Amino acid sequence: MLKKEQPLIKHCSLFQELGFEVCESETGEEFIQHTTEFDCVFVLEDFKDEIFNKLHKADVRIVGPPVIIKCAREDQVNYCNYRLSVYVHV
Repeated sequence: MLKKEQPLIKHCSLFQELGFEVCESETGEEFIQHTTEFDCVFVLEDFKDEIFNKLHKADVRIVGPPVIIKCAREDQVNYCNYRLSVYVHV
């Protein structure tokens, strides 16, 4: 989770309760190398900035805050299993 997404931290407690580690970062770039070792999902507010472009080029999973909020409300994490970048899931 990028630091500018601070309001989402309360929703990320669901993921922590399920045994997932939630990390904070300014850009997320330091976690790109770990995506082959660990199951990483990047949460971004802006899908049009340079950070998104770098993460997208690295072929990592990126979701928007609405996906995290929906997962938290529905008590499930399966929406984060997409390989494409997903800002919102209907």
